Amino acid sequence: MPTVILFKEGKKMKFILTKKQFDFLITLDNVNNFILKHSFENNNAIFFVDDISSFQDIIYFNVVEYGMDKEGAINSKGKQIYAVYDELLSQI
Repeated sequence: MPTVILFKEGKKMKFILTKKQFDFLITLDNVNNFILKHSFENNNAIFFVDDISSFQDIIYFNVVEYGMDKEGAINSKGKQIYAVYDELLSQI
């Protein structure tokens, strides 16, 4: 688990995920639209997000669209998305 470093810079917010979590996050639809810049340090990704509320909405959209089966049960991709989402929420 990476060390959580969090601060607000105006409307931007800084997050830290493992590189593996970040690489997964950026594969989700429209997530890149909210990432302003990123860098890597010691197997962690440090990145800034603009418009936190819409960023969270886009991640949740990905859960609904790709992370559930037809009956509404969470599939393996949904579990991955939720794990990253939970980590991001813990940093807000």
